[in-house]
Amino acid sequence: AALGTLAGLGLTAGLRLYATVLALGLGIRFGLIHLRPGLEHLSALGNEWVLGIAGLAYSVEFLADKIPWVDSLWDSIHTFIRPLGAALIGATAFGDLSPAAALGAGLFTGTIALTGHSAKAGTRLVLNHSPEPFTNVGLSFVEDFLAIGGTWLAVQHPGIMVGIVAVSLVLFAWLAPRLFRMLRVLFAALAAFVTRPAADPSGLRAVATAGVPGLRGSLGTLAFAVPEVSFTAKRWGRRREYRSGPIGDARFERGFFMDRLIVEAAGKPRRFDLLKTRGSSITSAIGAMRNR
Repeated sequence: AALGTLAGLGLTAGLRLYATVLALGLGIRFGLIHLRPGLEHLSALGNEWVLGIAGLAYSVEFLADKIPWVDSLWDSIHTFIRPLGAALIGATAFGDLSPAAALGAGLFTGTIALTGHSAKAGTRLVLNHSPEPFTNVGLSFVEDFLAIGGTWLAVQHPGIMVGIVAVSLVLFAWLAPRLFRMLRVLFAALAAFVTRPAADPSGLRAVATAGVPGLRGSLGTLAFAVPEVSFTAKRWGRRREYRSGPIGDARFERGFFMDRLIVEAAGKPRRFDLLKTRGSSITSAIGAMRNR
């Protein structure tokens, strides 16, 4: 039962660490959640300082997670924070046992949190490629509900939560290659967003998002070879190239986290998300490539 509770808390912390701490702490403090024998040390989450910090952090996360691309930026920052927070919850729960047991519980909870976080971050990054924000906002509210409801379920009905976690892990294993590609994109986009490297006229770091068969979701290099564009990336360890054919039209859209280039080829749109640069704008770099 204790391991089932920790598995459930790890999963919800991977979605919403601060909501998990806040829901569990408030439930313990007001008698809505009763801890099973062996988990008494989790009562520390009901401390007013812990609740105050978790409440403030969750308020910020609640807003940030509803804004497209800001949510992905927030997720990238929390790739390490959520698993570490979940590991601390696990180690605290088993604090009255040996150090080895506490360490094992922390690793167990943190690992499950990492799978939950990876699935969440990858899914949200895919949805951010959609031009409408409503799906993303709706999913964010669903995650809020799952984190709070899942926290209660993990403590009160750990057997049910074990089944939910098991199904989640199977789905994660199936989706893992795509999710890790999305996380790679997320980290590369975050690094470019922070450092703003100079635009390279020989090729732009980009992500194929739609209309690029076999390379969708891949991070690679986009180059112009008039009258077409070429996109080169590695997929399953092999270098692959896509050539668009003659371009009918090209449109550039500046975004918050990544910019977007849409080219019309063979009557269909081909979309690429471009990593941020500094100095000359992306449009200048595109012009330079066209003049090569």
